[in-house]
Amino acid sequence: MIIQKNANTPHFHLQMVVDGFVLLKFYDFHIPLSVEDILNFRLIKEAPDKVLLANPFGAGMSILGDDEHLEQLNRLMYRIIDWDKAPFHTSSLIQMPEGESMAEEILDKKITQKVRKQEYQLDI
Repeated sequence: MIIQKNANTPHFHLQMVVDGFVLLKFYDFHIPLSVEDILNFRLIKEAPDKVLLANPFGAGMSILGDDEHLEQLNRLMYRIIDWDKAPFHTSSLIQMPEGESMAEEILDKKITQKVRKQEYQLDI
């Protein structure tokens, strides 16, 4: 019998199958629910006529298909030094229009300014 130390807190389980093989076992992988997750479940249960599920088969992933949601996600996320402690990882691809280029120094300066601005805004 496996007893998880976080079994007393609200959580969900994840099982991942790759090429027919179980990579993550359902009972081994606990993901804690956030306050927002719990609120969403209560809203769905208590007011189902007022809650719109835009993507019920890929819930949570539908945020990636909407530019407005991506902008909000980008504003809320911040850089963390230890990637192993990060709850979410994003990567950026910057591509200039065909025939145009950007000096590496300009791009690096813009990225550094954004990171510094975020570090000062957040009390990590």
